[in-house]
Amino acid sequence: MDHLTIVETILRSRRKFFTEIRQQIDVAQKIRAMLFACLVFLAIYGVVMGASHSFQQAVASFVKLPICFWRRWQFARRRCTSSISCSAPSKRCSRRLR
Repeated sequence: MDHLTIVETILRSRRKFFTEIRQQIDVAQKIRAMLFACLVFLAIYGVVMGASHSFQQAVASFVKLPICFWRRWQFARRRCTSSISCSAPSKRCSRRLR
């Protein structure tokens, strides 16, 4: 599965996609693809936001948005160590996973 086609896959065959997740088929690959797609789309969004001000701002936002997202994701992952398959996740983590 190509990393950027994950969005199209979710939109075109949503039931199949989420059924595969429930059956735990290629979950790690899907997570990596979704994370990569998020980073790419955030970079594009950063360019669009920054372009309304200047070229330098567009470049800075292109870099900054994916980095901020990645750091926030890493922080949340360290803070919430429970997983979806965890039998008793904490209240704070279970709210974030929904």
